[in-house]
Amino acid sequence: MLAGAITLAGGISCIIFEWEELLFWIMLIPVTIAVIYMLLQLCMIQKNKKTYTVITLVFIGFVIILPLIDNTSKD
Repeated sequence: MLAGAITLAGGISCIIFEWEELLFWIMLIPVTIAVIYMLLQLCMIQKNKKTYTVITLVFIGFVIILPLIDNTSKD
């Protein structure tokens, strides 16, 4: 819920102050942190199913890295 509030406030302030280039990062970072926190909590609850958590964290890493690679190739 906190990540949603930060994302909403960040998105509105980006629109108000015309920071369009920062909008992607302000939206992505709090949500990514919230997802990683939830996965770590799930790992603590289900101690014998850590493989699924590791696979999900690797998938999240790829999802974050792919836009960065695409963004640097445009420069």
